[in-house]
Amino acid sequence: MGPRLLLAALLLTCGAHEPPAGGATTSAPTGSAVEDREIPFARIEDLRPGDVSGPIAASIYSFPKELFSVEEVLGLLEFVRRGAPKRELVVLTDLPLAAARTSAGEPLGLTLIDSSGLGLSPWPRDPMTFLRHRDGELLLVLRPNLQQRREADSQMAPRLIEGLPEQTLGPVSWSRAPIPFHNGQILRTPEAIWITIHTLERRALEILGLDRVPVAGFAQPAGIDAYLEAADRAAGELGGLYGRESRFVHALPRAGSAAGRAEAMFLLGGGAGFDLDSVVTLLPDAMGGAAAFVGSLRQGSRLLATVGPAELDRLRETYGFHPAREALRLRLAAGQSSGRAPGLESFLDHTAEHLAALGLRVSRLPLLLVPTALLRTPEAYSDPDFVLGWNNVVTENRDGEQRAEAFEVGLESADRAAVEAFARAGYRLTLLPTLAESVLRNGGYRCASNHIRGE
Repeated sequence: MGPRLLLAALLLTCGAHEPPAGGATTSAPTGSAVEDREIPFARIEDLRPGDVSGPIAASIYSFPKELFSVEEVLGLLEFVRRGAPKRELVVLTDLPLAAARTSAGEPLGLTLIDSSGLGLSPWPRDPMTFLRHRDGELLLVLRPNLQQRREADSQMAPRLIEGLPEQTLGPVSWSRAPIPFHNGQILRTPEAIWITIHTLERRALEILGLDRVPVAGFAQPAGIDAYLEAADRAAGELGGLYGRESRFVHALPRAGSAAGRAEAMFLLGGGAGFDLDSVVTLLPDAMGGAAAFVGSLRQGSRLLATVGPAELDRLRETYGFHPAREALRLRLAAGQSSGRAPGLESFLDHTAEHLAALGLRVSRLPLLLVPTALLRTPEAYSDPDFVLGWNNVVTENRDGEQRAEAFEVGLESADRAAVEAFARAGYRLTLLPTLAESVLRNGGYRCASNHIRGE
């Protein structure tokens, strides 16, 4: 029985091409055509996992006008176009981009899909993934779970499905997954999907019939065993959906003393509330191994001690911080040892040790946990903090070269050091103009984009 059929059985029992010519191509869904392309997941029998390392055929973005200006969006898209002239750029937006051109006056070659009135988030990564039928036809898989304050994203796939350019990508159908997922909590490599225990929380709670994580029960081995059993089942189902083995980036406390296992569960809790792709990067290499970059708040603290006044000024302007220069440095430094920071750092240290024990080449990258209280308008953001770092990247192998794309952070010396770190791992890192509102809402470039790989 293949992974897709196994997943279906489990759920039944538990209940390179040219850019478009001219300026922008605009499309909007027609309703009935969208319905015609929907396939019930239970009827899909022959899928294969989508490629995760090859050249990107199309990049997909969502740019709500409430968050982004025309100028900053065009600045990002022009940079992407310059580095990938043959890639399709598909944009869900209600911004007026129909006449978009480069600074040299050339058409950007966008495929625009009207998102007016839908209230979509700027995160096309999290709610959907792309797989392929055995004949190569694309299947867009939408998650069934609604995320708080992002319920409108359930309309993202139906709206997108009509706008994808079939002349270059071929026909596209879509389906709703039978199990919940969150792509920001999943790192895919050619051999596996890498996850944390937090990746599985929604499904594990469904299996247990609970509405919240039973933290108090972790004081007893029986409570830990029950939760890990549900997590293992959820991991198997998720691996079946993606057609790959599920692997944890951290160890699970399956044995040992009651006190030791409870302490280990508490340690894992330090990673709760953070998307995996914002703190860990996995880079497959041509030899079949993998490098891992894991964020480090300690390195972030050391970084803050070295940046100059001009860099602090640029950081302040980029993200809208209220304190200036030395006051900003001190307040940022304090954020690396208060609030959620100690728990996160312990989780990241454990993750780095576990990945190294599995044979990955592990390096640490600076990470900053920034309190939103430092912003000029902290009331505009629902999270108590956000992260600044270099882990939130998209990778591809194009023309025999390993590449990575990410937002620049805005600290010139640190951005340069990140490029050098990726180069040592065999990847050419391109830093793209930052969309500040994406970062302030706890997302990086990987979160703010989704990608279709070429066959």
